[in-house]
Amino acid sequence: MTAQHKIAAEPDTPEPGQVSQIYAILQIIEQMARPGSDVTPIADETAHNAAYARASGVARRCFDAVAADAALAASAGAQVLLGKGEAASVAADQLARHLRERLALLGDILGA
Repeated sequence: MTAQHKIAAEPDTPEPGQVSQIYAILQIIEQMARPGSDVTPIADETAHNAAYARASGVARRCFDAVAADAALAASAGAQVLLGKGEAASVAADQLARHLRERLALLGDILGA
């Protein structure tokens, strides 16, 4: 007797909430950062989702791993910075730069 395993189809959109969470936290953190901070250009959330739908399974898994790591960093960093006021502006710059770099990497992984 042979066991048959069904293979689940991969979703056409990234892990629910991860990319949205990164963008939302980035928006808050950038408000805390010093004005005029350098910014890495990034694709918008819609472009990431569209590119994800076209990507191969390997690219999607790589994207999901980086997105999970970035979402964790975004959440942890925001929790530390919220309520710190002006004293957090330098750290907010660093976190915003890190999140933008991660979002740029996510776009690169998918070709967005």
